Amino acid sequence: MPAAAAGSRPIAVSALSAPDVPRAFDPAPPAFLAGAVPVLPAERGSAAHMLLAALPLRADGALPLAQTRDRLVASGRMTESMAGQLPLADIEWFLQTPLGLRLRAAERVYREAPFTVPRPARALRPDLQSDEPILLQGTVDCCFVEDGRMILLDYKTDRPHASRPVEKIAADYSGQILLYADALASLQPLPVTEKYLILLCARAVVPIA
Repeated sequence: MPAAAAGSRPIAVSALSAPDVPRAFDPAPPAFLAGAVPVLPAERGSAAHMLLAALPLRADGALPLAQTRDRLVASGRMTESMAGQLPLADIEWFLQTPLGLRLRAAERVYREAPFTVPRPARALRPDLQSDEPILLQGTVDCCFVEDGRMILLDYKTDRPHASRPVEKIAADYSGQILLYADALASLQPLPVTEKYLILLCARAVVPIA
């Protein structure tokens, strides 16, 4: 969930640009290609977000997933341990879905966009019956413009299991996504008409209403 903080000035998402794509290079094979690396969920999530932020998006043609991973490792932005956790096949799956293809063809895309917005205390904590403003801080994983509308995406790498199926994971994150959509709508003029939770490792795209 986003953290409430004070002392920051709101940042308009519309003023942010996608991260630069590193230049080509010719590295030695990284250590994660040589053997198994223990799976750390936090590293898997961080690595997936980093790759999706840096990946060149093309409407057609091959997706340079492995090349982007290797560039991030060579530049020092991603550790070899993180690279070993990347769910590359799951990321490729999402980018081939109808929603992923819409993202790749979008006129404008914003990735890893931080924001700070004031919100009434009761909007963040129902137990606080106060309209005292609290600054809400967070980072939008991805949003894109399509036909004059903003589409919001939130990526997660949680793996479902019997006690926490996809439906439970979606319920756990829906509140955060709705808060982020509200913040995004207040920071730029386009309506936020669609919101999706992308469960990469479950290969599930969940609309949030």
